[in-house]
Amino acid sequence: MKTINIHKKQEVIHLDDNKYNIDVLGGWGVKLGEFSISLKNTKTEEVIRSKKAILSIQSFAHNQRAKKILTIDVPRKASYLVTFHNPETLIVKKSNLIVSSFFTKPLANENLAIYFYK
Repeated sequence: MKTINIHKKQEVIHLDDNKYNIDVLGGWGVKLGEFSISLKNTKTEEVIRSKKAILSIQSFAHNQRAKKILTIDVPRKASYLVTFHNPETLIVKKSNLIVSSFFTKPLANENLAIYFYK
């Protein structure tokens, strides 16, 4: 699945009915703040809201550090309009280690991206 910048407007993605994980790319030190995602079915106008991930698993994806931050249950296969709520409150640092967090600045918020996967 392709990556989507969290400040992008009017992004439409095609999803099957399934539970999807949502990772933020760039780092493992993540503070969600008030950040969330909703999907709106382009035909039925039904809106689905994301939930905070219970286990925030760290990995590598798209040649970057990635951390699972949200999950979303898609009830039916369709095209969905992605809406990002409060993207400016999402803070990502390269490392989640406390010591290195003191010495590093957060990644530029305007460059943060997410991606969906099963």
